[in-house]
Amino acid sequence: MTPETAPGPSSWPELVARWAGPYRESLATFDDIPIRMSASRAGEPAGDRLGGYDATTSAVLVLSGPAAARPFLALVSAQLPRAIGELRPLRGADTAFAAWWTLSVVNAAECLGADVPEPVATLAPEWLPVLATRLDEFPDRERHALALACAAAGLPQRVRSFADDGVNATFTPGATFGFNVPAFAAHLASAITARADYPDVEPAWLEFVHNFPIKLDTDMLDWPALLWAARAVYATIGGIPVAEVGDELHRLVTGA
Repeated sequence: MTPETAPGPSSWPELVARWAGPYRESLATFDDIPIRMSASRAGEPAGDRLGGYDATTSAVLVLSGPAAARPFLALVSAQLPRAIGELRPLRGADTAFAAWWTLSVVNAAECLGADVPEPVATLAPEWLPVLATRLDEFPDRERHALALACAAAGLPQRVRSFADDGVNATFTPGATFGFNVPAFAAHLASAITARADYPDVEPAWLEFVHNFPIKLDTDMLDWPALLWAARAVYATIGGIPVAEVGDELHRLVTGA
């Protein structure tokens, strides 16, 4: 069984102990990804090859730390300009997932301090509005992650395009939302609009992180969503450098 298909634990200590090693082993199987990306052609953009890689890289970053993920992200760095260029201008529904996977890989790279050809700050305002017109292409898991990406990118007005359930435009410091991911995403959006600080969203964030292993096990969310949420909380709202988000999240979930 792979980490993506095996039944998962419901707490962080279990998740780290059980899956940190297997995720690193799984990521090692992507060693040929530069070759596969360089073989892209019309109808099969290089970004299509990043499906699965985006989630596995994010998992390794979170569970084992940025140092463990950095060499694997370096593998695709030379091909990212190609992946981004092939998706411009972003139009067809058949490139929606390629764009999302590419954007999530760029986010992972930025969250561990790696150089990227173009930052999320440039790509997100260009691509997320287009992806909002392709909602039928995405299941709830990806739509909710996209809502968190909008918050992370400092685009609070776009969150409602992807998360329209339980959305409250009024910001309430200290509020929590259980397993309601759209409401949590809307909370972050409202916090950004209200210029709130990290302590105002900390209860909702810590609850979100606490519940994440269950959301992962039930396929409600995947690893890129956690990393986007961490960027929204720590960098967009909290003000720390984006390059430190990976370390901050790793320390939180592992106690390292």
